[in-house]
Amino acid sequence: MEWRWIRSGPGAPAFNMALDEALLRAPRPVPTLRTYTWEPWTLSLGYFQSAAADRLAPFSRLGYGIVRRMTGGKAIFHGPELTYSVAYPLSLRGLPRTSAAAYDLFHGILARALGRLGVACSPRGDRALLSDTGDPEEFFCFYESSPFDLAAEGRKLVGSAQRRTARGLLQHGSVPTAPNPFTPEAAHAGTDPGLLEEILAETFGEVLGTRVVPAPPTDRETALARELEERRYARDEWTRARIRPPPPIG
Repeated sequence: MEWRWIRSGPGAPAFNMALDEALLRAPRPVPTLRTYTWEPWTLSLGYFQSAAADRLAPFSRLGYGIVRRMTGGKAIFHGPELTYSVAYPLSLRGLPRTSAAAYDLFHGILARALGRLGVACSPRGDRALLSDTGDPEEFFCFYESSPFDLAAEGRKLVGSAQRRTARGLLQHGSVPTAPNPFTPEAAHAGTDPGLLEEILAETFGEVLGTRVVPAPPTDRETALARELEERRYARDEWTRARIRPPPPIG
């Protein structure tokens, strides 16, 4: 089956996350690769992540967006980067049905695409990374790694997360293309996001042995995304639901 490539470009934080969920929840989902960036630059929180209000205040004060993802993991500051997402129905034969297999496949495609741009990277495996803090309370995704994460020169390069339902799987992730102002110790690809997304789509088709066809979201997907944006991702009740209050003084 052909894969669809939605080349979204810069998007608002709440709509970026709403469209990813809509692609997973669509009544008749098709296998989709989506690439996008963020306008404005944005802090995204993992679904289960708590954060004290004073931790988020500087991002709001500087005019950055704040949003909560439907996927797990720690916070990512989406600045100079390309974000990718992959969504497909689990009923499709030949595609991963488990989280581990999906990370293995799609990170392998990313590594191959980045390699074509001169960026040597591979899964972390059992290695310790220079960018890991080792702090169990670490706030940022790029300062904590798992064996599946892609690393370059001993530092985390790609931060990905997943959501799996009974019907489908969504994996999305951040590929920094320049130093990130909030996680400067992490790696970056040092390339143009537009070039990277073109190489990624081409490599995607080569590895999977299929055509990757540029196409927009359907009207139903867009309508569902707008609904999710309005009643979930753009609402403070969703974004700040898991924020811990400041500890008492004294």
